[in-house]
Amino acid sequence: MILRLIAAHIVVATAAVAFAQTDAPPPLRDPAAIFAKADANKDSVIVLEEWLAIGRREMGFNLMDVDGNGKMTQAEFAAGLAKFRAYAKSR
Repeated sequence: MILRLIAAHIVVATAAVAFAQTDAPPPLRDPAAIFAKADANKDSVIVLEEWLAIGRREMGFNLMDVDGNGKMTQAEFAAGLAKFRAYAKSR
């Protein structure tokens, strides 16, 4: 009986911690770190192939490549990421 009571308390305490953690917003990732990860050849631009290689979609690349030259600069990436975050926050 005591063991069941202790086990029930552990389950409730664990569930409470898990639920409390879901209320916190996910941490924002560092745009410079994401860009560096995507820029596989370290030429300071991301091309579509590099973007796809990190599991991103072509549509996202096309939206962030503002000038449409097939290369996303760090400035384009940062601006596009800020735009996506603002859109997501408004929903």
